[in-house]
Amino acid sequence: MGQQARAAAYELAKLSTEEKDNILRVMASSIREQASKLLEANARDLAAGREKGLSSAMLDRLKLGAKDLETVAI
Repeated sequence: MGQQARAAAYELAKLSTEEKDNILRVMASSIREQASKLLEANARDLAAGREKGLSSAMLDRLKLGAKDLETVAI
């Protein structure tokens, strides 16, 4: 996975600022469009974490809300 990340970083470094900005806009749009699915998946993850006995502090770190997703999408 590290090798793939380095290869991807190399490819991204070759892109223009405009191309990178476009990629970020598409990613942000996708996050917004898939917000309900992401929140549902997060709720399942939290439930699984509770079942496995994760601490409340750890669950708080894992919990996503609509505002969190919007922050990521900005």
